[in-house]
Amino acid sequence: MSRDYQGDLVELSAFGTVRSLRCTPDHQVLVHHKTSQARSWKKAGDVQIGDCLITPKASMGEPVVSEVLVKLVAWFICEGHVNGNRAVFSLNGTKQEEIDHVTGLLDALAYQWSITRTNESGSSAHVRVNSVTLADRLVAWCGSGAFNKRVPFDIISGHEQAFFDELIRGDGHVVKPKKVNHHGSDMYSTVSVGLAFDVMMLASTLGRRSHLAKRTGVGDTVICGVKTFCNDSYTV
Repeated sequence: MSRDYQGDLVELSAFGTVRSLRCTPDHQVLVHHKTSQARSWKKAGDVQIGDCLITPKASMGEPVVSEVLVKLVAWFICEGHVNGNRAVFSLNGTKQEEIDHVTGLLDALAYQWSITRTNESGSSAHVRVNSVTLADRLVAWCGSGAFNKRVPFDIISGHEQAFFDELIRGDGHVVKPKKVNHHGSDMYSTVSVGLAFDVMMLASTLGRRSHLAKRTGVGDTVICGVKTFCNDSYTV
């Protein structure tokens, strides 16, 4: 959030996030005390180097929609957009299992769909659903455009793990552990810093620790012979 303000400001930077928090000196932040293992509210102006700031853990309720719909919402965030009255999922045409998975979710929800491939190699596949209701709901829940997508916490309530797994399957990957008996890690990438913070909060609801890294975009470039523009991206 941001608002117009004239006066003194405090800027807090912390490990695990690429963005600092600018706020008024009397703004309350939650601090974890290492020695006592207690937590207390502290004015931002009184925060010292070495203080541990708490990442909020969202309180989730009972399911409000089906798990299948929650999974489809995750794929819309990763690969979806709305074109007129249609919801479109742009998938990797070389990964038939990915196409089968998304169309299987649509079948389970009784939506009719069609698929087209946009180039000779078939490397890009677009699954289209002609449904005003679905298109409107997805935009209302998740936003539109790669920079404006957000996690609809009220909609995915009760299915957080399933939603998280679909996000990783769509726009992330699993990093295998280098040592035996060590846990691997999940990585999720996006050009939306807001969505990146949402994924961090989602991870915290699942008891997962996360941090955020930023990769500065190079601007105009060529990838696989195609001219494109590389924006800043964020990896959780």
